[in-house]
Amino acid sequence: MSGVATFPDTSQHFVIATGRKGPINRNDVWTLNITAESLPGWVLVEAEGDVPVKRYGSSGGIADGDSVLLLTHGFSDTKRFSDAYSLDLSEASPRWRKLRRQVAPYTPSHPHSRCIAAGTVLSLADSNGEEAAEQTTQESI
Repeated sequence: MSGVATFPDTSQHFVIATGRKGPINRNDVWTLNITAESLPGWVLVEAEGDVPVKRYGSSGGIADGDSVLLLTHGFSDTKRFSDAYSLDLSEASPRWRKLRRQVAPYTPSHPHSRCIAAGTVLSLADSNGEEAAEQTTQESI
């Protein structure tokens, strides 16, 4: 299964979300406590709200010292997604929230990568597919 993965310092959990297993796209979130003396194994996060469409190839993560998983972009068998969601893993009943801010669309001719830095999603896109010149957009969390 591919997907979003990170090690948040505050929760000591490994988190994975979305992905694809065989021909099946996923939109579930799983956590694994990496510091427990006896590991209970993977735990499915039961989340409601504005649940993202099942997808693979998404980007995102959790900023250091935070508990909010950010998820953006990805693919289904027929669509490329240009949306973003948040999920606060510290909530007793976690709820997906669709972020209503402008999200840069996926453009196959202009690949991009994203990361979280200082509470901001930073997106870097190659300007013409040949040069290293980059166009940078920031989306505050």
